[in-house]
Amino acid sequence: MIEVGAALALLALTATGELYDSDARGDQVTVNVEMSTEYRTVPTSTAPDTERYRRIPVFLCLDPEAQRSAEIAATCAAALTLGELPECTDDEILLDPLFVSTRDNDTAPWSTWTLASGPECIGPADLADEAARAFHEMQIQPATLNVQPPNGWTIVHFDTIVHTENPDTAAQETTTELLGIPVQIRAQPTEYTWDFGDGTTQTTTDPGKPYPDHTITHQYTDLQTYTITLTTQWTGQYRIAGATTWTDVPGTATTTSTSNPLDVLELTPRLVTDPLAQY
Repeated sequence: MIEVGAALALLALTATGELYDSDARGDQVTVNVEMSTEYRTVPTSTAPDTERYRRIPVFLCLDPEAQRSAEIAATCAAALTLGELPECTDDEILLDPLFVSTRDNDTAPWSTWTLASGPECIGPADLADEAARAFHEMQIQPATLNVQPPNGWTIVHFDTIVHTENPDTAAQETTTELLGIPVQIRAQPTEYTWDFGDGTTQTTTDPGKPYPDHTITHQYTDLQTYTITLTTQWTGQYRIAGATTWTDVPGTATTTSTSNPLDVLELTPRLVTDPLAQY
């Protein structure tokens, strides 16, 4: 376990995220702190903001230079009351302590940062709502729709083959930040609806395969021009960056792909002279 008192030196923060030693010797120390804002859902109000929150790194006191500041050293000593840092599981992440700064009105200066809550372990369940929102805002690239024959025509009463990518290789991922935590979002195709344009649809979990291992085919009966549409259903998962376990996101997303116009032609047999008959 790591003692928080050996890792916190934060109450002397200015609004710019810097710590200063006010030692009369002029021996000033500046420590830059990278801070992230915690976003909270609050009712709409025209009242001025009177509270703001920051999560600030817990290991600042480990910096020897920071210990030269009397204010930092005093803050570290006061943090001893927090006890030990919690132990997180492999799928959790340790959030830095949450600090709050207040003011009486929108013209008053902000107060110095004070501790609102200690460090805590955050797991997938704590990010479920934010992860669901991030998944449904994810820009998923539609699955590629492939048609064989590939040249914009097919033969009436013969198999027209359709397929897309293998689902194992078509998963799409993105990395974002949720509440200041790096999180991976993954979209996987799970269901395909093939609309052949002649009133016939087929729903499969199979992405299909190209000739000669094809698994999804359709035969047209009329000599017309059609457009094939593929609607792909995607399910989402997320995990904290560095974790090994994915967690499902509620709901699904869909994308749509369309083919170029497909002309259905008829083959007409004709009798011809046997070119070998003259020999």
